[in-house]
Amino acid sequence: MLPESYETNDVPLYEASNFPYNWTKVATLLSGRSFVDPSIIRFNNTWWIFVSDTTSSNCYLYSPTASFRDGRNIR
Repeated sequence: MLPESYETNDVPLYEASNFPYNWTKVATLLSGRSFVDPSIIRFNNTWWIFVSDTTSSNCYLYSPTASFRDGRNIR
């Protein structure tokens, strides 16, 4: 799950430990901005995140340089 989290300036990834009642944060996918409306897709065996921020009407696209599971930020 990618919850709305613009107040914390990051995009955390949560995994269900007891769906739908308990969730555990497993990684921070993006950080450093007030990101809003994160959406994640898998295309051609690569994960992609579409996201906007609170300062513009732009949509940004990020792809990982490392596994989402290792907890490192995507740049």
